[in-house]
Amino acid sequence: MTPRSQRRCLATNSPAASSKPPKSASAADALEGVIINSLLAKKHFIEVDEFDKKERLLLNFGHTFGHAIEGASHYGVPHGIAVGLGILCSLAFQRDRGIDFSGISSVIELETHLDTMIRTLPGLREQLQALNMTDILERFASDKKHTTNRYTLILISKTGEVVLEQIARTSDLESAIRDAVQTTIGIYTR
Repeated sequence: MTPRSQRRCLATNSPAASSKPPKSASAADALEGVIINSLLAKKHFIEVDEFDKKERLLLNFGHTFGHAIEGASHYGVPHGIAVGLGILCSLAFQRDRGIDFSGISSVIELETHLDTMIRTLPGLREQLQALNMTDILERFASDKKHTTNRYTLILISKTGEVVLEQIARTSDLESAIRDAVQTTIGIYTR
């Protein structure tokens, strides 16, 4: 599913598509709209990919790295922050593979937003400093999306699209994964 068709699906299934919210909508009403749109988007992905094999996996962007960080912190790093860090790890991983995101404004905006959000969490630096890299990498390797011979990663391509890649497990790949995690965590532990 392309980003354009994803937006079209959201626009078509959104409550906002059938009626405009009143001008005096409260914050709770606005939040309700966001929640409804989020649920409708997830519903769409579940309907087109019930068994989590293709399109639905795209919802997992940042989760492979993020779940490893979250688990290694014994859930001291909140899920959303861990996924944000996971997204940044994914971007660092792709940069290490030679992908240049400097001309893709959506990636730059996402990175800036995540950086701002992550830096506001009190105590995060200490949580990240306490992480054990071996634990993170073991948790990463045991992700349910992976197979015995391949890692299944949701990444950003050189054009800025979210893509699913299955990459053969090699020592070079595992080094690149380690480097991406160390680089990302290092930014927030200095």
